[in-house]
Amino acid sequence: VHSCHPSPTSCDKLWSMLPSSAFSKQRATLASALGDATWAIVPLMSAVDANALSFASLGVRSMLVPACERAAQVRGMTKELQALPFSYRFPLQPLGFEALAESLLLLKSLRLLRRRDLVGLGAGWAPTDEEEWGFQSSADLEQFIWAAQTAKGKAQQGRQPPALMMAAILRMAGEQLVSGPLVTTSLGVEWVNGPTADPLQLGIRLLLGPGERAEVDLELNSGGWSPWSETWALHDGTLAARVAVAAALPGGGTALICCNHHNDPLQEANTELNSCEAENVSLLKEALAAVGEAGIHATVAIGGIDWGKDGPPWFPPEVRRLLCKLA
Repeated sequence: VHSCHPSPTSCDKLWSMLPSSAFSKQRATLASALGDATWAIVPLMSAVDANALSFASLGVRSMLVPACERAAQVRGMTKELQALPFSYRFPLQPLGFEALAESLLLLKSLRLLRRRDLVGLGAGWAPTDEEEWGFQSSADLEQFIWAAQTAKGKAQQGRQPPALMMAAILRMAGEQLVSGPLVTTSLGVEWVNGPTADPLQLGIRLLLGPGERAEVDLELNSGGWSPWSETWALHDGTLAARVAVAAALPGGGTALICCNHHNDPLQEANTELNSCEAENVSLLKEALAAVGEAGIHATVAIGGIDWGKDGPPWFPPEVRRLLCKLA
C-alpha cells in the first residue's frame, strides 16, 4: 500500500501490469495474503486510520469495507457481553466474531439462580448475594458455553419454543448426611410481575450419589413465603419435568445430569422411566469438595413441565411455554 501513489486507481493499475498468464497463481496468493492481513490489522486500527487507508485504491477499499464492518460488529458484541451480569478476566475481542456471537446468544438467554434463602427478600428478581459470576479465561468461557449447549439440547430435544435456561453456581450444602448422597445448596429465582399475592418461585438442588447416581430436586412455589403458599415438586409427584444440568469441571470435561420425570402413576412406579441419566457424577462431587465456596459453574435447562395437580393461579410466559404432556 505504501508503495502506491495515493491515487484512487494507482494500485489497481499495478495489479493490471502483472502478466495474467505467468503470474496468475502469484497474484491469487498475494491477493489472499493481503486479504488475510486486512482482517488481522483492521481490529487494531482506529476508524480514522481505516477511513484514510480506504482511499489508497479501489482494491484496498473493497477489502477494508467488510473487514471494518466485521470489526464494528465485534466491538458491538463485546459491549453487549460486558453489559451482562458476568465478568471476564481476559480480553474478549481476540475471541473473534463467531465465538463472540455464539457466547452472546447463549449468555443473554440465561437467568441467574441465587441462593434460595435470599429469593424473594427484595423487589424484582432475587437479590444478589455479593458473589461474582465470572470467567477466568477464554477456555473457561468456551467450556461453559459447550456445557450449556449440551444441557439445552438434552432438555429441549428439538422441541419449540426453547428451553428455560438458567445459570447456577453449585456448592455443597452446609449440612451433609454421614451416609447418603451429597446435596448441593438450594438455588432459586422468583417472578413477581404477576398478582402481588401470587409470585412464583423456582427452586432446585442436586442429590449426587451414591456412585454415579444423581437426582434433580426441582419445585415451583406459588405465594412465596406466605402462609397460603403452595408447592409443586418432583419428589412428591405434583410436578413432572424434563430437566438437564451440565457443569463444567475444573480439570476439563463436563458433568451431566438429565432427568425426565412423569406424573403418570403407572409410569411413576417404573423407576427406569423416571431415572436420571448421569455422567461424571463422582468427578463433580470431588470438584465441589475441592473448590468450596468458589463453587462450580453450571447450566440448568428445563425443556418441559406438567402439573400433577391443579396448576398455580398465575405463572409467567417463560413457564407457560414449557407446559406439555410428559409421557
